[in-house]
Amino acid sequence: MKTLKKRLVKRSLAVVMTVVLAWLIAAPAFAADEETEGSFCKRALNKCIAEAIISGLLSWGATIVLFATFCLVGYDFCVKYVDESL
Repeated sequence: MKTLKKRLVKRSLAVVMTVVLAWLIAAPAFAADEETEGSFCKRALNKCIAEAIISGLLSWGATIVLFATFCLVGYDFCVKYVDESL
């Protein structure tokens, strides 16, 4: 009987952890998609940062700094050259 309870607890914990991980991965992308205000560059930066967070979660934080740096460089380029023409 104790082994049955242990299995049930382990499976329940695994399901809860899977749901929480899926929520953590998907939440930044949904938050970036819902934002409609702001300039084109700001929306692109928000989406890029959301992808950086997802990438960081999937790689245990190893790539988040590099990815976020590319996002900031792209945002700087967009502000200087793209946003003026839109």
